[in-house]
Amino acid sequence: INLVRDRFPEILMKAWWDYKNSSDRLKDPAEHPQPDQYPEQQLFLTIESSYCGEPLTRNILQNAWLGVSIMSQIVSTLAVAEAAYNFEHRDLHLENILVQNTKAVSLKYTIHNKHFSVQTIGYQIFIIDFTLSRIYNDKNVYCIDLDEIVRKNCETKEPFNNIWFDHMNMYKIMAEYSKSQWHKYMPVTNIIWLKHVNENILNYLEKNNPHLTKLVPPPEEQDQMKAIRLLRKWNDHILEHKSALDLLQNLILQDNPITFVHQ
Repeated sequence: INLVRDRFPEILMKAWWDYKNSSDRLKDPAEHPQPDQYPEQQLFLTIESSYCGEPLTRNILQNAWLGVSIMSQIVSTLAVAEAAYNFEHRDLHLENILVQNTKAVSLKYTIHNKHFSVQTIGYQIFIIDFTLSRIYNDKNVYCIDLDEIVRKNCETKEPFNNIWFDHMNMYKIMAEYSKSQWHKYMPVTNIIWLKHVNENILNYLEKNNPHLTKLVPPPEEQDQMKAIRLLRKWNDHILEHKSALDLLQNLILQDNPITFVHQ
């Protein structure tokens, strides 16, 4: 982290324009002022972080088992954070899930001294952007009031056939649980976002692999169909759970061939 002062560099201005004019961003215009309009004495805080891959929106799901692995990794990560810090992400749309190639065959997790692993299928996920998150540490709760964000998103969201596809709907659903008491621990918010993620993973796989929606897929796709059925099962039962930890223990780790619980 560094504090710098000068004109905004051309290379960063190009990146800003590329982002502002991207097809995805045109639907949700950049809200920040144009950086090169600031005076030369403007102070900027720069943060350098590791590269952790591409957002889940970048169409990397070419394998249904990868979808199962990504979902298993996300649930496991949230469950660990819940157990350690009463954590809620509260903004887990697809742009906040990065996916990167990995040589690791599996990833190990520990919750309350119990260990388990998830096969990567060649990719590891990273969850980012904790601006709206809630965390408990050293007897203190750190979070922000989301009422204004909920109000704004409810005004701008467009109707959608399936409320779980559009991440804008998740804020409104969270608000129904919070009743403006955002400091309270409500791990069900993680469930709300996990339902959103699973819906989108499943929808992408089925839309781009029409043969997987057939009652009897071709023989070469039978293994992929097993993964689709598992994602559908999760999709049907996610909302029955109260937290990511509950979901992990009672659904994700059950009958999941790419997870392994260590004795």
